[in-house]
Amino acid sequence: METGLVRKIKDGDREAFDRFCLTLYPAMLSYAKVFLSDEGAEDIVQDVMLGVWRRREILDENYDPRIYIFRSIYNRSLNYLKREQLASDFRSWNERRIAMYEHETLDPDRNPVVRRLLDGDLKDSLLKAIDALPPKRQEIIRMHFVEEIPNKEIAKRLGISLSTVENHINAALKKMRATLSEEEFMLLMFLMSSHIFLN
Repeated sequence: METGLVRKIKDGDREAFDRFCLTLYPAMLSYAKVFLSDEGAEDIVQDVMLGVWRRREILDENYDPRIYIFRSIYNRSLNYLKREQLASDFRSWNERRIAMYEHETLDPDRNPVVRRLLDGDLKDSLLKAIDALPPKRQEIIRMHFVEEIPNKEIAKRLGISLSTVENHINAALKKMRATLSEEEFMLLMFLMSSHIFLN
């Protein structure tokens, strides 16, 4: 993270806060979508970030705010699911309860993989997995996941066919799946598009 960023936010620097939100947004939204629909996830993320801004004076400069933010998303998502349970019939409630218990394994306080991700430890695992790929595959994977460039555009830029791009991506994911643990691979798949874990 940028040195002094928390101090700037605490001091009311809206530009610093907006820059922080813009950088972290893809990862926050991906995390929230594990629990909720697209619309619900967006609402939760916006509420959490608004809450951070309103209570910015309590931020601790020695404590990574991303950990607090992801824990807030987790707690608000489960609270949302619980409210939905009360408004649904028994069958739907039971299905949501099962889903909620499954999601509890993603609690950043309980899941060491999520903790490692937030602490930045998984950055090395991901980069090593990418670096182990052939050069062309590395380039395509970074364009696809990191830069979020559509496959058709990748094919056009590199002067290759769409099917070749897709074959490279599939082969790269297969290779990375063999390199990373199952938990690492699944978690990184939906957070891989966030620059905050790669820059």
